[in-house]
Amino acid sequence: MEAHMRNNQPVTGIERQLDPGVTIISHTDATGNITFVNEDFLQASGFDHDELIGQPHNLVRHPDMPAEAFRDLWDTLKHGRPWSGLVKNRCKNGDHYWVRTSVTPKPEGGYMSVRVVPGRDEILAAEALYTRFRNNPGLRLHEGKVVRSGLAGLGDAILARIDDTRIGRRLLAIMVIVMILLVGALADSQRSGRAVEAEYRAHITGDAAQRVAYYKLYAQGLQMGQALRNAMLDPANPKAYDNYARASDAFDVALQAAGSHDDAGLKSGLPARIGVLRAEQRTFHERVFGLIKEGQGDSPQQGRNTQVARDPGRAVEGDPAPRRNLADPAGQPQRPVGRGPQAQSGHRHRRRASGHPAGHLAAVTPCPAGSPGRSDDRRRGRRQPDPDHRARRA
Repeated sequence: MEAHMRNNQPVTGIERQLDPGVTIISHTDATGNITFVNEDFLQASGFDHDELIGQPHNLVRHPDMPAEAFRDLWDTLKHGRPWSGLVKNRCKNGDHYWVRTSVTPKPEGGYMSVRVVPGRDEILAAEALYTRFRNNPGLRLHEGKVVRSGLAGLGDAILARIDDTRIGRRLLAIMVIVMILLVGALADSQRSGRAVEAEYRAHITGDAAQRVAYYKLYAQGLQMGQALRNAMLDPANPKAYDNYARASDAFDVALQAAGSHDDAGLKSGLPARIGVLRAEQRTFHERVFGLIKEGQGDSPQQGRNTQVARDPGRAVEGDPAPRRNLADPAGQPQRPVGRGPQAQSGHRHRRRASGHPAGHLAAVTPCPAGSPGRSDDRRRGRRQPDPDHRARRA
């Protein structure tokens, strides 16, 4: 096995079929000269023992073998690694035979070659491949395998470069790669943790903002209800309508904010349902305000005043006690009932009903003893002078 390409002639083109159980073994020194052959080698090649010992191993090389195959073989062996591939050898009479060859460096120096019989499919593939190599000298082999082109070839070249590196450097490179991967994993873990924390904080902030929006919806809903009630009780009060308008606008703003927060976070659909109910509520409130403006929504206070104007002596629902006229059915004034000068003086209360269409209504009722309708002095706690007491003292 020499680096020098040897062209052995003549060749007959006839293939010698070997038995499947044949194993051809040979040893060479560091320069490729044969030092040992077994009996199967002699029978397959047709050479005698003495004709082979001490001769270069390329004595059996066939001219159809491409030079790239033997260049790759020697390059692999020099790096201390075994080489394997299909080889077409020449017999002494010019015939040829195919073998699968495995060449391995020996610890004491030199090389050992072991050959077995390949299958027919392998032989046909090897013939086609070696024909390509003879027609295209630019093709290359690496450890018996074809080097691919493009990105795949670049990957193969990198792997081949790594494979050529010594074991110590390989271990060092592996340790460096592992450390880089660990640092990258740690950095990615921290980045993921920060992202999760940021997302959690955003969720908490959005949830708090959404709660505030719901609280505002509740508060403004109460304000609208109160404003509507005030408008029903006093239709002529413009402040009730202004309060309702402000509460309605604030409710719509809070509803829009709640919808935005709901879309940004875990979508619940609650603001959308509230919006549907709000539309129904707005329609109902508009109808109520229309009735109020048409005069069909008279307030209870107005109805109460109207009822008092029509019948001052009739009890109105909600009054603490029925009213009494000072005149009896015969038109005569009644005498005040009670004891003491205050009761005898017939102190009366005057009641004014504001807002009544007839102006104001005066209903005069007697003031019973001990009632709040006493004189100012009695209300302030002052004692009234007694004329009889002065006479007795005199």
